[in-house]
Amino acid sequence: MTFAPAKRTGIVPLVGLFGKSFTGKSYSALLLMRGLIGPKGRMGAIDTEGRRLSINVGREAGDFEVLDMEAPFTPEKYCEAMDLAFEAKFDGLLIDSASHEWFSYLEIKQAWIDERCGDDWKKADKLALAAAAKCKPAHNRFVAKLLRSPIPIILCFRGKDKVQMGKDDRGKTTIIQPEHSSPIQDSGLIYEMLIAGETLNLEDDSENRIGCFRPTKWTHPDLLHCLPREGEQIGIKHGQAIAQWCANPGGSPKLEPKEAPKAAKSPKAQLWDIMKREGQSPYEFSVWAIENDVMADTEELSGLSDKRMAEVLEKTKTKLDIV
Repeated sequence: MTFAPAKRTGIVPLVGLFGKSFTGKSYSALLLMRGLIGPKGRMGAIDTEGRRLSINVGREAGDFEVLDMEAPFTPEKYCEAMDLAFEAKFDGLLIDSASHEWFSYLEIKQAWIDERCGDDWKKADKLALAAAAKCKPAHNRFVAKLLRSPIPIILCFRGKDKVQMGKDDRGKTTIIQPEHSSPIQDSGLIYEMLIAGETLNLEDDSENRIGCFRPTKWTHPDLLHCLPREGEQIGIKHGQAIAQWCANPGGSPKLEPKEAPKAAKSPKAQLWDIMKREGQSPYEFSVWAIENDVMADTEELSGLSDKRMAEVLEKTKTKLDIV
């Protein structure tokens, strides 16, 4: 054990992709891994999604070898599968999905509580911390194995909406639907990622553009230059740029530099800005919107979906001649 001068050395990337169904996270992960390991690299994959990953065989990402994992999806089983991948000398490993490991941990933890508490929820609440201390070490070993991987690993996570309660324009309690999803996994694992982000389906009138990327975590500013621009789909070239950076951390990636993404205002926030500019309350805006065929008289502003809110915003801009 000794100290030595700090040097930038090669990094083994650990990347996380999360998103809802039909956003292209599995195929995006395959493309990204192909870029990371090169056209001749051997790619291994752990599939917990009922063999659905193999649907992508023969596409642009090329060939890969798959281990179809069956339940139970325990942390120990994931560790065993990773050991098999390391022994097989793969150049990169894709795990789709790592959310199943977290589901398993939560089930094991709940079973431990139920065994001791039954239907006594007050007692169960008191034992929550003890249950985590008893059951979480297996999950922690899973995380530790990921962090010590000798090869690049990409983890796919299922995405979920973190629904929140709020007040509408009339002061009534309402459910607020978030614009973006959150990964189903331990937040501590997401923190360990070199890069993490959400895959999106940015549908328009002509096509569904799945696999568009919204970065949520990057450990170095230069890594942003390796990632897709806003509205751009993940591709092999982005994996190649990440691999280049990891081989020379802090070096200049091949992709063009870009600024850190600025959080775009939601349609709801933009509508609120317009109301403020026009000196209208939400109720007054609703009356105006109905009178000008921007909203139907059966609609309430607080109950609009994200998609419908965006439509109302565009109609409002057109009516008010806002560019």
